Amino acid sequence: MGKADKRQAKLTFAGGGQQSDPPTSQPGDAEIEEENSEMSVRSMFLELKTSLAGIDAKLDHVTERLDRIRARVDDHDARFEVLESRTSEMEDAHRGDREQIAQMERLLEVIRNKNEGLEARSRRNNICIVGLLEATDMGRMEDFVESMLQELFAGELSRMLVIERAHRSLGPRPPPGTPPRPIIARLLNYRDRDAVLHLARERRPLVYKNSEINFFPDYTPGVQAQRRAFLPSKRLLSQAGVGFALLYPARLRVRHEGKVLYFSDPKQAAKFARRLPRQPGAAGSGGAGAEDAALSDND
Repeated sequence: MGKADKRQAKLTFAGGGQQSDPPTSQPGDAEIEEENSEMSVRSMFLELKTSLAGIDAKLDHVTERLDRIRARVDDHDARFEVLESRTSEMEDAHRGDREQIAQMERLLEVIRNKNEGLEARSRRNNICIVGLLEATDMGRMEDFVESMLQELFAGELSRMLVIERAHRSLGPRPPPGTPPRPIIARLLNYRDRDAVLHLARERRPLVYKNSEINFFPDYTPGVQAQRRAFLPSKRLLSQAGVGFALLYPARLRVRHEGKVLYFSDPKQAAKFARRLPRQPGAAGSGGAGAEDAALSDND
């Protein structure tokens, strides 16, 4: 190798690094791409910032509404506390009222029973005459009832009857063809009243001036309702041929197989009567009804 060749090799070796560098245009493109990238990031950042600002505004609105809701809840809590306090006071007062009401109800029941007893005793001398036509009672009702009883039971009564008061039951006069109003008569002597009822049952049916009439004790509405509740039991006992009596005010006495049973509850009486076998041809009152009538108003 000559000296010229060696010098050219040295130059080549010394400038070898410069020959391997990229062209002068490549560094400009990288800068442009970097600037574009920065602009893109900056744009995204701005968009994100704008979105966050909108979210902050919405959060402020939500926070404001939550504050109002919290204020309402606090107000409701305060009102609930007041209501609980008042409710507790009312319950305490109501507890005392319940005790007073229960005591008054017991007292009212005692008064009601006493009033029922007094009204029943005030009717002990009364008789109720059913079926007598309205046109047959002429003149004073007391004189008419006395003459009717003397005519029906001539020679059967031990003493002269005295009718203190007598009148038709309260209410307007019924039109023709309808059942007449009952007659309520008060006898001066209680024994005369019992004698009239006993004779009326023995001579049943009774006819006076072409009218079939019946005599009954004058019970209070409360006693009538209690006794009416035993009608199904009495009907079943009559069908079974079992003797019974409805004692005053409303207690059923039954004679069965040599035993005497008493029922104050109509349901229990009906339950007992349903278990009894029915007797052929044993319907209506019969002997059992006679015993019932004879002892119906004993107290």
